[in-house]
Amino acid sequence: MKLEPLSTTINLSFSCSSLALDPRKMFTYEIHVYCVAFINTWLLVTVKAKVITEVDSNIPLCENLTLLKLNCIQGCDASVLLDTTANFTGEKGAGPNAGSIRGFNVIDTIKTQLESQCAGVVSCADILAAAARDSVVALGGPGWNLVFGRRDSTTASASTANSNLPAPTLSLSGLISSFSNQNLNANELVALSGAHTIDQARCTTFRSRLTDDNNINASFATSTRANCPTSGGDNNLSPLDATPTIFDNSYYKDLINQRGIKLWDGLGPEPRAQYFRRAPSMIVHRYMVLVHEAFSQAQQ
Repeated sequence: MKLEPLSTTINLSFSCSSLALDPRKMFTYEIHVYCVAFINTWLLVTVKAKVITEVDSNIPLCENLTLLKLNCIQGCDASVLLDTTANFTGEKGAGPNAGSIRGFNVIDTIKTQLESQCAGVVSCADILAAAARDSVVALGGPGWNLVFGRRDSTTASASTANSNLPAPTLSLSGLISSFSNQNLNANELVALSGAHTIDQARCTTFRSRLTDDNNINASFATSTRANCPTSGGDNNLSPLDATPTIFDNSYYKDLINQRGIKLWDGLGPEPRAQYFRRAPSMIVHRYMVLVHEAFSQAQQ
């Protein structure tokens, strides 16, 4: 993908932090943004139209648009979209990303359409932000306001992705430690994990939970093993909750009822999991609070 700097038009911009880093520390502000008319006429309309098309024809791909946004590692700068060059190793092949992130062609299509209207204006990072939000809404989840003006990265780092993105095989204690390293607490871990309500996992990342973990519903483990046998089928995909095409709170309900497939789903009995199962809006609420706090502080 060709990444572009933003054209200077009006002073109203910021770079959104990734979920993998502390939103209170990773904001950088630039005097680069688009005119409001362009945002309303082309950016939002183009992204929404493409997302709706994907929901109608390929829901799993639509789900991955949210993951592309979540797997930023140095702020939402679209570095995850960059292919490996002679100067750096891209993040697509990093351990936590390999085999799990898809949807690059959707972002490329949107970028091409926007370039035909106004070349070199809209960043891929802003496209990612809008596509992630619209994907959640299209699948029945809550929406949130976006501020545009992110700048695209011109480099990527597989080693940084491996260091900062939690591996899918981490235990609960390992996840808590990983999030703590990014100044995110256990409650924020629970909230952000809820995004898995529209996610799938490869068999190789959860097979041991089906065979070695007592903290799982026996009938659920048996039925899941049909798609994830003790040997073979490593890349077979299984949904992370009972309603994988709807952004809802089923992830938490299943987790509490010991019907989750990830190793960290031993989280279920915790009071904080009971709290966050109340409504799907809780999945994004805490993080969006952090985003707005950081934005407000930077304007002071």
